[in-house]
Amino acid sequence: MTLFRGIGGSLGAATFGAIFTSRLTSELQGVLSGPLADEVSSGGRLTAAQLAGLPASTQSAYEQAYVNALSPVFVAAAGVALLGFALSWLLQERPLRETAATSTGLDDSLAAPRSPDSLAEIERALNRATSPEQRRRFSERLAALAGVELSPGATWALVRIDEHGFARARALAENDRVRPERIAAVVAELRERGLVAGEDLGAALTPAGQSLAQRAVAARRELLTEALADDSADRDPVVDDLLRRLARELTGDRP
Repeated sequence: MTLFRGIGGSLGAATFGAIFTSRLTSELQGVLSGPLADEVSSGGRLTAAQLAGLPASTQSAYEQAYVNALSPVFVAAAGVALLGFALSWLLQERPLRETAATSTGLDDSLAAPRSPDSLAEIERALNRATSPEQRRRFSERLAALAGVELSPGATWALVRIDEHGFARARALAENDRVRPERIAAVVAELRERGLVAGEDLGAALTPAGQSLAQRAVAARRELLTEALADDSADRDPVVDDLLRRLARELTGDRP
């Protein structure tokens, strides 16, 4: 967009300048004589001092020629604008997102959602706002508190399958660009532990899987409540705001 805007501005200035110069030269034929006529015919312009030294009738003729030379420039510009407006009707209409990212800062980390799941969006933003070491320690505490002996990826999948079903959980992982082999490894881990049963997209959590997912969610609530209650924690304000929003999402029943 910037490239074509720059090219358009350059070509537009050159084209309209050429129209103006050509029309002015034509309008001034017979108005000036001598060196001034030669200067104008070669594309030059009279200075204010040169114009002031001309007879009154010549000054008036020069000013009128200048005005007449500007008229076709605006007519041509209006034609280009109308042509662009007409061509815009041929463009395919694509609805914009309800929100659009306007910054790369953390404050706008929720501005361009990739899924309608607000909880998943908040979690993605929280992941971007915290360090891997902080997330690893949180996962370890979550596993210890809930008694979940699973990898962090399998724990995430367990909760997401319980919330949205197997197909939707897989779609969320794919939207996050998780590699297919990683998804397959997580599913194999859940099946090996007897937490998921069924074939392919028709798979679902077993009673043991549902119980473990509920324990993981309860432990997450407890850890978030503990984190938010610690007013002395040295946290980035953005992280603190995301934690509070995430806690509000988790106060009610599962979606």
